Amino acid sequence: MYIKRKIEDKLLTLSDSFPVVIVTGARQVGKTTLLKHLSQADRKFVSLDIPENKMMATFEPDAFLQKYEPPVVIDEFQYAPELLRYIKAYVDKHKSCGDFWLTGSQSFVSMKNASESLAGRAGIINLYSLSNSEITGTLFGEYETSFDGLQSRMNRASPMSKRETFERILKGGMPRLYENFTATNYDYFSAYFQTYLSRDIKDLAQVADELSFYKFIQVCSTLAAKQISYEAGGRGCCFTIYC
Repeated sequence: MYIKRKIEDKLLTLSDSFPVVIVTGARQVGKTTLLKHLSQADRKFVSLDIPENKMMATFEPDAFLQKYEPPVVIDEFQYAPELLRYIKAYVDKHKSCGDFWLTGSQSFVSMKNASESLAGRAGIINLYSLSNSEITGTLFGEYETSFDGLQSRMNRASPMSKRETFERILKGGMPRLYENFTATNYDYFSAYFQTYLSRDIKDLAQVADELSFYKFIQVCSTLAAKQISYEAGGRGCCFTIYC
């Protein structure tokens, strides 16, 4: 089941204006699903999550771009940062908008490499998890503070009870949870965290002590929706990790 995303029109507009469109965001927020849904029949798809594709993109980038000639979606492009220089050379030569659609989960690494290699050549979108309007299918326009605009939203939105509101908050906005997913929220987010820890955090921060990092995340979760206090967070981490 595909859930329509509000950012679709913006993505297509950027694709008409830039040779490269980069969609970044956390894992499983729907980046790949979005680009596949918007792709025309002639747009190829390749994922660098697959080892042989990653190796080819890293060590044989010219052959890689010949095999996956644009228009193309390159999923998880951060696994082959060397490829960006060859994409730059390609778009400078052909000067055709919308040739490359890239997705990247490790936004820190992805954006650093992309900003250095594709400056002025790429439109960038940061995709978040589902908003309430996307879940309900209302897809409001740009936010406005006028009384008439807010009243119009109220008239279109389906009212939610207090119980339904808290259930929505606890469930969150990951698309997988709204696609006939039968496991519990706990099971989903436990698996999600393990993937995040094993695939992203180790590469970014060189985390050696997984248990200490897990406890650190627990402390951070208790501070959610509160004013940021590094002192309180530090006290919590020291107590949790060392006591």
